[in-house]
Amino acid sequence: MGNKTPGKTKVGKENLNMYLTPRQRLLVQANLDDLKDDLSDLGLVVFVRFFEVQPKLKVLFPKIVRINDQNELELGTDIEMLRKHATIVMHSLAAAIESLDESEALNSVLLEVGRQHVKRNVKSKIILRLWPALSYGLESYLKEKYTKESSTAWKKVFFYIVKQMKVGMMASDSEEEATTSSY
Repeated sequence: MGNKTPGKTKVGKENLNMYLTPRQRLLVQANLDDLKDDLSDLGLVVFVRFFEVQPKLKVLFPKIVRINDQNELELGTDIEMLRKHATIVMHSLAAAIESLDESEALNSVLLEVGRQHVKRNVKSKIILRLWPALSYGLESYLKEKYTKESSTAWKKVFFYIVKQMKVGMMASDSEEEATTSSY
């Protein structure tokens, strides 16, 4: 019915650099330099905290979560799968910060990441719930360098990423509707 061609989502023209002041950009980049060697460990802290604060969302991570004898969800024993996912997330965040001037390429990647999350039944509002855990992790690692000003800058980066992922999620939903309505 629709004229949309699956897989042909228009890449957003928005630029992450437009969301940050020059000072915020420098703060986030300086923080990232301090974190570069710890991204995997930071990601693990973030996701463990996420599951502590949002235990019902563990079900969205079937490769990481297991059911105990009391039929309750638990953090799975496969900590390496959790570390792998956490590392991917943190390196993606780092790539966003490193790509402040190349937002079109970054947006293309984020659109695809959004599509992948739709396939796993993850909604953007669920991804937004990650912010408090990310902020907790950043504060844990950056300590006094994680100021109110740098927190605001990181939050802008995070919400930009989620916004671009949401565009991919909505496009994926539209493409699915176009495909199913043509039968």
